Amino acid sequence: AARLPWEEALQALRSVVDRLSLSVEAVRLVAETFRSLSGGEPAAAVEALVLGFGRCGERLALAGRGGFHDSKLVGSSEAGRLKDRLGICHVLDWQHVGEEDTNLPHGSRFALDLAQHDHRQVLRFLLALAAREVSEPREEAPEDVLDRLVDCKWTEDALAAQEGDWKLTWLEAMPEKGTLTCVYRNDEEAINQVARKELAEKYLGIFV
Repeated sequence: AARLPWEEALQALRSVVDRLSLSVEAVRLVAETFRSLSGGEPAAAVEALVLGFGRCGERLALAGRGGFHDSKLVGSSEAGRLKDRLGICHVLDWQHVGEEDTNLPHGSRFALDLAQHDHRQVLRFLLALAAREVSEPREEAPEDVLDRLVDCKWTEDALAAQEGDWKLTWLEAMPEKGTLTCVYRNDEEAINQVARKELAEKYLGIFV
């Protein structure tokens, strides 16, 4: 017997999804089923994940390594589509920012389009977090305090040419054009999950 096309199966799921309450494992199963139905079409898994997100009671876990940032479940192209569909704030694994095996597809490296509100909010989160996760001075180089945000570049101008400390200035008044790329570099001893939670609530609209 011929299989139901994945688009029709998706429509059928949409008609009943409001009655469902899904775990992360259930969302994964739905996404994997639609990938199989479609023969590997990236849009199929993404649309299934978007539907699942709306009915998942474990969104914090879903936006982690067991969900959106499991490379076996979400490929590079799917990660980009998912970010576009749900918004970067909803897919950011803020608990593990700075780690390489999450926040697909680029790990600790971010490329933020400042014309988009949610991208500016993520940058505010990163800037504020960097100010809260300050490394202790090292005995061998007490004057050398490691920055959390490194390799920062803005397409519109040299950051060094900005008046004052651009990181502080942008927290108050952020430009709304260009792309800011940066890397969030963790220091295991400086990671502050209390600060991450507070800032996720303030800037990302994520409440746990």
